[in-house]
Amino acid sequence: MTRFLEPHEDEVKRLFNNSKEILFNLAEEMKIENLSEEFLSEIVLPMSLYFDHRFSKRSKPYFICFTGGQGSGKTTLSFFIQKILNKILERPSMGFSIDDIYKSPEERKYLAETVHPLCYVRGVPGTHDIAMGLDLIDKLTQAESHTETKIPIFCKPEDKHYPKEEWPIYQGKPDFIFFDAWCGGARPLPEEDWQPPLNVLEAEEDPDGIWSKWSNKELSKDYQDLFSMFDLQVMIKVPSMDFVYESRWIQEQTLAKTVTDPKLKTKIMSKDEVYRFVMHYERLTHYILDKLPDLSDIVLSDISGSSLSTSASGGNVTIIGPEFNLQTSNINFGEIPIGSSPTQSVSISNDGTSDLVLSSYELDAPFSTDQSFPLTISSGSSTSININVATDSKQVVSKE
Repeated sequence: MTRFLEPHEDEVKRLFNNSKEILFNLAEEMKIENLSEEFLSEIVLPMSLYFDHRFSKRSKPYFICFTGGQGSGKTTLSFFIQKILNKILERPSMGFSIDDIYKSPEERKYLAETVHPLCYVRGVPGTHDIAMGLDLIDKLTQAESHTETKIPIFCKPEDKHYPKEEWPIYQGKPDFIFFDAWCGGARPLPEEDWQPPLNVLEAEEDPDGIWSKWSNKELSKDYQDLFSMFDLQVMIKVPSMDFVYESRWIQEQTLAKTVTDPKLKTKIMSKDEVYRFVMHYERLTHYILDKLPDLSDIVLSDISGSSLSTSASGGNVTIIGPEFNLQTSNINFGEIPIGSSPTQSVSISNDGTSDLVLSSYELDAPFSTDQSFPLTISSGSSTSININVATDSKQVVSKE
């Protein structure tokens, strides 16, 4: 079994020195601020070497999937690994996203008119042109050294593909094809115990589950043909659905930085719009977070680049790390008398596989805590932090 190298090993150190400038330039191009060297040395470089060592050259490209919730870092990780393989390890590689093979607005409009209005909104199974993805893989597999293959690319602000003459071209046959998909490798949900609406969107627009059950049936079709082609599936396991919501909002803010066309800038979503958009994905995302780790070959349980280690068992490689989970979403002191000493608590759990260390907990006046820091929460444990409020004067306070 191929070993997953540690950051302190010589091969990783050499690769870091040889690739550092290239990777930081890539981060600048992608508008990634404060790129962590630990992320590179503990995740990107060991994984690149893992692929290089494990997968020897063959006539057919290896098809590698990066899967996980929205905003988990799939595309970013894929780009960095492709850069290492192409520029340093001399293993020709390319990648595309499930976001690049959406059905056209016209096709989704037809589905909206014949199945359910929510079918027009891109993203869930049933809104992708899987045949386009299968055709692309076939073309790359059959390619010769001189063959030029157009790679589909989708414009999210415009909600349609760029014109084909603007699609990037890949020349030759790659050793690796990387595919990032938020639902990559997912199986259909069992319908026996189908849950009622999970969020406001479903309650208001799909109370009878017509759309969600349609999408689930679509997942059982040609998506499974595509997923069965994976030579390796890497899952980036995010802590919770709340993390997905916030990460997708960060993605939208990053997109706003990269868009220069004034017309396209007007189509960048607000935070409320992003949150409602993510509600389309929530049902399947919960299932993915629960079931997909057992179906994946490699699981990254923390992509932040801090305090990561690796574990290998039965041919699987797991990245070990803490998972912060704020279990208390809000507290309400209500009306309290001046001079009193009210206290409430917030609960924080560590759902990861190693110690979670909280260096501080910032609160704005009039709130405070008597908890001392740093605070260590062991794997699988939780703790409560007391929150106090000053009551020496009359005031109306609301803090997020």
